Amino acid sequence: MNVDVRIDSASELDPAVCRRLILSTEPWITLGYDESNVQAIVRSAEGNNLLVARVEDDIVGFALSTPGILLGEYLRILVVAAAHRSRGVGRKLMERLEQRAFRNWPNVYLCVSDFNRDARQFYRRLGYEEVGLLKDLLVPGKGEVLMRKSIAAWQRFSVGRGDSGTR
Repeated sequence: MNVDVRIDSASELDPAVCRRLILSTEPWITLGYDESNVQAIVRSAEGNNLLVARVEDDIVGFALSTPGILLGEYLRILVVAAAHRSRGVGRKLMERLEQRAFRNWPNVYLCVSDFNRDARQFYRRLGYEEVGLLKDLLVPGKGEVLMRKSIAAWQRFSVGRGDSGTR
């Protein structure tokens, strides 16, 4: 069941919100996220693209991405409160992120933990393809699956925009 969710751009992330969304849910528990990770996410939100999902006045999720990675935008983290998963919040965050990213880049990338089957399926449904496995990247014995969604090769994309192709 979808909820009435509003997606807004933001310039900063409240540490309490980040803490509430990250430290109590998977996959962050298995990945061993702690207060230092929360603080790093909050700091990095200031220099990257941040979208927040609100239901009424409550922030129920966020997406943080960095442009200019491999001729695309890289989704650093997507978080949705456990109570709001499978209700369209993550999909709406990704739709907004892609709208912005694909104006400037032909690719969106992300990594998802190999053990996080639901998230992998979610991204596949959105059109992402698995392009590689990064073994032992975050946690020994676990891998991160690199995924990509593309709308064009760089040459075709840049010619259509009139860019010189130098990024």
